[in-house]
Amino acid sequence: MSIGEIWRGSDGVECLIFIGLALMLVYTVFIAGRFFRRYFLARGEFLIDSTPESLRIRKNLVAELSRGVGTLKSIAAAAPFLGLAGTCYGILGGFYGLGRMKYAGLGSLLADIAATLVTTVAGLVVAVPAAVSYNVLRTCLERFESSRSNLLLEAMSRPYGLAQTLPRQIVADHAGQKNLGPQRARINRDIRCASR
Repeated sequence: MSIGEIWRGSDGVECLIFIGLALMLVYTVFIAGRFFRRYFLARGEFLIDSTPESLRIRKNLVAELSRGVGTLKSIAAAAPFLGLAGTCYGILGGFYGLGRMKYAGLGSLLADIAATLVTTVAGLVVAVPAAVSYNVLRTCLERFESSRSNLLLEAMSRPYGLAQTLPRQIVADHAGQKNLGPQRARINRDIRCASR
């Protein structure tokens, strides 16, 4: 049974289910491709040092990489149910046809029910790559974030402390005891923690 035969044998509701599942699969491939393209480009670039600017860029990159990853989890959960809904709809249509004596025998009813199981298979074909992609992308994100936090810990453990990694103007203002307003307590706490 080819895809064309399945498409021609489906009614409007089943066609909508197939279109929805196809869009979910395309979205999964798009998110995974976009993630890995940006992930591999960002891994070795300017993010080696632990300056505040680099850490800020890295934090923004993690947020950007995270976009769409949570949707993959939703797709992995929803696709089998969408396929199952199509199967239930097809089976109900088969029994309705049997009740209306549309089918001449049991063989044609079983053929129709077998054709409706295709939507469940399509739902699983979408759900499995979405679930695998979600798990792989989350693992890559966690590794990327842990390398970022390792850089921050490295900056904190330096003998000159966190004051070296703070922006120069803030450190100069703190050294000159200018009025820093609400930032003053936070900077004092950061410097005390770094000097321990």
